[in-house]
Amino acid sequence: MRIVIINFEHHGGMKAFTEGIVEFMTKLRDVQISQILVVFTNERKIGISRSSNTTVISLPRKFKLLYYIFPKLLKKLFTQLILENVDVELYIVTWGSHFSDLLLQFRERLAIFVHDARPHDNKRILKMFNDFLLYKRNIKLAKSSAFIITNSETQAIYLREKLRKTVFFLPHPPFTYRSNLKEVTVGLENYYLFFGRIEYYRGVDIFLKAIRILRDQYSLEPKVVIAGRGTFSRETRKLINKYKLLNVHFIDRFIDDDEIPWLFEHCKCVVLPYRSVTQSGPLQLAYKFHKPVIVSALSYFLENFDFENRPGFLVDPGNLENLVLNLLNFERLSKEELEVFEKNAGMNYEKYYSEEKFLSELNTLMQRIQNLLN
Repeated sequence: MRIVIINFEHHGGMKAFTEGIVEFMTKLRDVQISQILVVFTNERKIGISRSSNTTVISLPRKFKLLYYIFPKLLKKLFTQLILENVDVELYIVTWGSHFSDLLLQFRERLAIFVHDARPHDNKRILKMFNDFLLYKRNIKLAKSSAFIITNSETQAIYLREKLRKTVFFLPHPPFTYRSNLKEVTVGLENYYLFFGRIEYYRGVDIFLKAIRILRDQYSLEPKVVIAGRGTFSRETRKLINKYKLLNVHFIDRFIDDDEIPWLFEHCKCVVLPYRSVTQSGPLQLAYKFHKPVIVSALSYFLENFDFENRPGFLVDPGNLENLVLNLLNFERLSKEELEVFEKNAGMNYEKYYSEEKFLSELNTLMQRIQNLLN
């Protein structure tokens, strides 16, 4: 079975997400994989480069908004690339992006990953408009595609009801990394970690308020690392300065894949106080590195939280006081209690995200799709 995987590298984590799928697909029998990657660069013109199994389309970053608003400007280019692969049995789109409409002509052989079944909460009008437009384009593509895949059971249920189509569930691909790792938080150890895109819906402002309360009311100043970038980065920096949080280290940029292990290995707990969630890469990373979590009691987190082997604490979404209390609970853990959480985090990884589980689920999914194509 010949497959082309298309990655519109819209968010930082999509590169690792796609690479994870490609790596495990190469382990399946009778599968040939090639990739089409779309990246934005500082070059003035559109560029195309090819290696043995990968085609990279480089788009001028200064025209990014124009391409998003008028994706059909690239229709001829995409059609040409697809026609070069006429014998391909299946196209898999790992991120739907604003270029989704360019793929409608290949709908009978198209599988799309739906990451966000609903737009997230946001305070910025332009960001809200962008997310709404992206959501509409992705739903349009999903309705027309032959196959829909999602990494959340909750989203699968929602999409089946909304689209009245078969929706396949596949666990989030395991994070894979090479040996050339980089140090990031030099000199810092044993900190709370907030990792990922800095967006309003992820509740970083609630987390910072909770850290301020720990200092002002309980004289506790635990070390905190916030790592990532997004549309809420400026507000995050303002809050850190406003509250004079000298114990908070903000790495205000996208984090490279080879920096991730260092960040997680040296933290003591991963905090994800989201207001809403569709799925979450950071949760899997916390479990992979056997780190306890403090996460919101929301759909995806609850799907991947073993209540018999609890990896940490659940908090009420958007509830500042509840987050403060759970941070206090964590600060008061004995060494033995902390070790239990760490052990349980590893057990949660094996239960929900292990390489063996993902490979088995991926093999089953591809067999089902191949049967339907035939």
